[in-house]
Amino acid sequence: MQRRKLFAVALAGVLASGGLAACGDSPNEGNKKAAGGATFLTVGMPNGPQTENHNPFLTTSAGAQLGYRWMLYEPLMMWNPVKPAEPSRPWLATGVEWTPDFKKATITVRDNAKWSDGKPLTADDVAYTFNLIKKTEALNLAATPYGEITASGNTVTATFTSSM
Repeated sequence: MQRRKLFAVALAGVLASGGLAACGDSPNEGNKKAAGGATFLTVGMPNGPQTENHNPFLTTSAGAQLGYRWMLYEPLMMWNPVKPAEPSRPWLATGVEWTPDFKKATITVRDNAKWSDGKPLTADDVAYTFNLIKKTEALNLAATPYGEITASGNTVTATFTSSM
């Protein structure tokens, strides 16, 4: 009889605390609208909410977390993160040659690669992007030690202050 009373009291406590928790404020209530009344898309994920952010440089963006970043922003070379020892595959570049000390990369940009507006992608475009990442600390999320980056013809030469 004593066990039944103890069980009944414990069950009543669990039900009461569950009811109180259900009546409380939602911790996400304030996240629905931004200043000016704009709303944000938030997708619930096991690793936390995903905001609608497709920034190719941001590793925490929805594009990176959900795996569609490279469908929006094409890379110079494709690599398999599951098998990193496999050689990279050409994409916007036809190839990358590294020096043995990994302090210099020579990238050959594909001749027929084009931007979405139909204009050709050039080595100057690639060098500009690397230089932008180099001089903007907030974009250099991997802390890549960029040295000099130059373009000549369809080739980009990127040097690094230390091997990666």
